[in-house]
This record gives sequence, structure tokens and C-alpha cells, in this order.
Amino acid sequence: MEILPKFLNRKISTPAGIIIIVLTALLVGAILFWQYLLISGHIVLPIEFRIIKEKPEWPLSIDKYVFIEQHTHTEGEVIEGEKSMKCGGPREMIDEPTYSFNSETEILNGMIGFKVDETLKLVYGSGRSLSGFAGGGVSTNLTGIYNIPYTGINVIIHKIENNGTVHLTYKGNKIILETNEKWEDTFTKIEEFDFCKIKYTITDKIINYGILDKDKIQSW
Repeated sequence: MEILPKFLNRKISTPAGIIIIVLTALLVGAILFWQYLLISGHIVLPIEFRIIKEKPEWPLSIDKYVFIEQHTHTEGEVIEGEKSMKCGGPREMIDEPTYSFNSETEILNGMIGFKVDETLKLVYGSGRSLSGFAGGGVSTNLTGIYNIPYTGINVIIHKIENNGTVHLTYKGNKIILETNEKWEDTFTKIEEFDFCKIKYTITDKIINYGILDKDKIQSW
């Protein structure tokens, strides 16, 4: 059975052939030894030859943060049948607003259940509201975010640029929002009840208010 390639099984008699074999062996040995040194950590490549896996530095100063607000509004409208309590039964009523934001003064007031320190990077406001035959009221919540990327309910925040532009995914939609830019999506659905039909119009909005001062976050 042949173990070595045919050209190595031949009798090598010329000086050139011997030199080729020796050089090939030295080259293979050098490559294997170099790999060993890299794997064992005895040699560290210059930084320009290495793949950098460290997290990029946060592009904003420590006294700044980015504020994003997501809100879902549902409106119910009777399109057929009685416009009374018989239609759809009791309405859902909600009343849990936990913050307010003034876009002119850039003051965020609310129930601040998170630390406002140098590690705070983003505040995510989320909420929903009901009107018409869908119900009534408003419910909102604030979340402090200290690490990017961030994964929350229905949302992934991938990246924030030094100008406040936010890259995110919301309910499978990839979105890029510059400062004061808004994303909006509206859809409808119809439900049948014993005495009527109700059309629900659901509007999702996300607004990026951009880079703000942390000292304007105020607790109720």
C-alpha cells in the first residue's frame, strides 16, 4: 500500500530535487509552528491584522441620552347594527399614564423607575390608547436602557449614531429614524357581534426625539 505520494517514493538523486524536498519540509514546519504560536498566545498580531470584536464606544457624551416613543392607538367604529352597549359588550377602559414629554422644553416628567446616571443611553416610552367603541383611556410606560443593542417587547434597538439617528426593528419592520422623524403604520380589522359589526383602526407610531439632556429628566 502506498503511503507517500508517488513523487516522494521515487529515488531522488539530483541535488535540485533534494533541495526542493528540504525547502518544502521547512516551509510546512514553519507554518505549523507559526499556527501553534498564534493559538497558544505566544505571539500577538499587530492591531491592524486583528479582527476587533470589542463593542464600539458610545458616541454621545455621558450627560446626554436619546428618547424614543412608541404608541399604539385603537379606535372602534360601528359600521353595521346598533350603536349601543349591546354592541360588543362593555368597553375596555384604561387609565395608567406614567409620563409626559414636552417637545419644546425637552423636559421628560414621569414615574422614573430607573437610574439616571452616566450609563443611561436611551429612554424608551411605550403606550397605548383607546377611543370610540374600542374603549377609552391611555396607558404608558418608561424604560431606561443601558446597553445597545437592546431587545424588548416587539422591538430591537440595533444602533444609535452620533447624530441621534436610531436603527431598530419593530414587529419585524426594519426602521431608521433620524431626529424628530416619525414612523407610522395603520391597519384595520372588523369584528362581528350579536347586534353589530365594529371596525377597529389600529395606528402604530414611533417618534425619535433625538439627543436630549439627562438633567431634564424629572420624577413626579
